[in-house]
Amino acid sequence: MEEYNGRKVQYMLCSDCNANCKHCYINFRGRKDSKIAKNELNLLKNKYDVRLNGAEILVNMEYLPLFKIVHQHYIMTNGMALYMDPSKITFLKENGINTVSLSCHFGIQSKISAVEIDIVRQVINMCNEKKVRVRLLTTLCKENVNNIEQIIETSIKLGVEGIKFTNLIKQGNALEDSSITPLDELDIIKALESIEKIRKKIDKTTLLIERCGSFGSGKLPSNFRCIAGDDLVVITPDNKVYPCVFLIQKEFQIGEFKNGRIILDKRWKNNGKLCLAKKICNEVNKLEMC
Repeated sequence: MEEYNGRKVQYMLCSDCNANCKHCYINFRGRKDSKIAKNELNLLKNKYDVRLNGAEILVNMEYLPLFKIVHQHYIMTNGMALYMDPSKITFLKENGINTVSLSCHFGIQSKISAVEIDIVRQVINMCNEKKVRVRLLTTLCKENVNNIEQIIETSIKLGVEGIKFTNLIKQGNALEDSSITPLDELDIIKALESIEKIRKKIDKTTLLIERCGSFGSGKLPSNFRCIAGDDLVVITPDNKVYPCVFLIQKEFQIGEFKNGRIILDKRWKNNGKLCLAKKICNEVNKLEMC
């Protein structure tokens, strides 16, 4: 047993959500009391780079003041809470949040999301009017991977600041969903090549184009390294510790958060060259722990 000495911590505040999206990877249940969270975050922030996550944090507005504690200026959301109550955008700004990372899954939104694409578009417009930046979080699968260029063109027209592509990971609700299909390695190679090609043509000030580590390295030269369990851990509301937000289930628990310390009792055999979540969830081959 040893204390975690990596850099990054994802602190999961709740599993509460106002939607039930088919692709959702959240695989835990629970809600952290906001007062307890405040105390724990004040301890964690002195040692780690802490980032807050949900499921849908905006269903519990008492969590918003916590963002100032860890100096986090963005929030991830499906947009429904902002659509139902636009005044919440003002509360975001009052708590130091200047960017909304908004789920928007071009070509497959109606298949997987409980939030209609028209609602997403209206939320983008509302945020733009309030001078809150918008970054889109877009899942790629076999059903839309060939539309990357069109997706980027549409994103620019919507007036968002950036887009981040995420590989579909078969975890949580996605385990039961057969409407969309995970990318195979050839798909991933083509997708990353397409993203890199478009990046060279579009200035970052026009649209910042990012991709999640869940794709792995592909075949392009890159500085990719999977840091799950090594330089990144995830804490769920019950204070259990996991290596990655996509790997939150009993067999993948690697420690606990207690008495202000993250104590690990397991380590992944991870050389950093593979995305562990993709390998375990999409390729079905379990990796060893020690």
